[in-house]
Amino acid sequence: MLLWERPDWPDLRWQDLSREVSVVASVQTRFAWELDRLGVGVQHAADLVVEEAAATTNVTGGEVSNVGLLEVLGDATANHDLPMTAQRLLAWHGAVSPDGGGAWRTTDESRRGLPVHQIPAEVDRFLSWWAAVGPASMLRSGIGLLWMETIRPFEAHNGILGRALADTALAKGERRSRRTYTVSSLIAENPRGYYTALAQAQRGGCDITVWLRWWMRVLVRAVDRASLRLDGADRRRRWVQRTSELKTRPKDALRRLYDHGERGLTNRAYRSLTGCSAATASRDLAQLEGLGFLVRSGAGGRSTRYDLVI
Repeated sequence: MLLWERPDWPDLRWQDLSREVSVVASVQTRFAWELDRLGVGVQHAADLVVEEAAATTNVTGGEVSNVGLLEVLGDATANHDLPMTAQRLLAWHGAVSPDGGGAWRTTDESRRGLPVHQIPAEVDRFLSWWAAVGPASMLRSGIGLLWMETIRPFEAHNGILGRALADTALAKGERRSRRTYTVSSLIAENPRGYYTALAQAQRGGCDITVWLRWWMRVLVRAVDRASLRLDGADRRRRWVQRTSELKTRPKDALRRLYDHGERGLTNRAYRSLTGCSAATASRDLAQLEGLGFLVRSGAGGRSTRYDLVI
């Protein structure tokens, strides 16, 4: 029996998840502080929207309008305070569908979504729940995604719109109109895990505790990943600033080493990077050592190795 077929649908309920909610809120707060401290702004958010769009397409497969998907993902976060209505959902669907879309499903799905004649009423019931004062945003996001994937009101792209709803709930809860981390990119790495958790929730009872615990673990990993990425970007920014006064040749060499994950070089490697002579390489390396960018390691002479001082 599917979730929507149960007599107590949609009386979704869950056990005490206050500890899990506290963990998610803690990592969100810490990450928000990092964003504000580093002054991360519009470009970071724009990059994440593009990444989210690509990841969302990888999760769902099928034909998607990339331009429309970017519009939907932007609207989901930038306009999180706007009412969620049937017209807005239909507009989202029309935007992501290459053929125009923008209509409720008209064919019954074998053993999956609810019958088409129930869709308008079920969408209204969902929207009434969405508009009401509900649980914490991290719970709300997971419930909205599960609900949309369960009733499947559209012929396609129900998961895309479900995750857009999750984005809306998270953005509203965090009071941010720009995307600061991406969940779909994490799901895209293990779509089987996502669909397994989803299938288990849809074939279980209306107690969705297990699903919500899984969802909040995903949220924590998504924020932690974004934090690591932000830290890496900040480290690179500081390295670029630190090397900015160097001459072009050694500056470019050090930046290329950093970007390629290399943390050391020899005279030969430096010549390969810059195209300079052995004598020039020796002078540059000695100067960089004196300035504190490199530290000598290994044997002397031609085999001398220099490690980056990050």
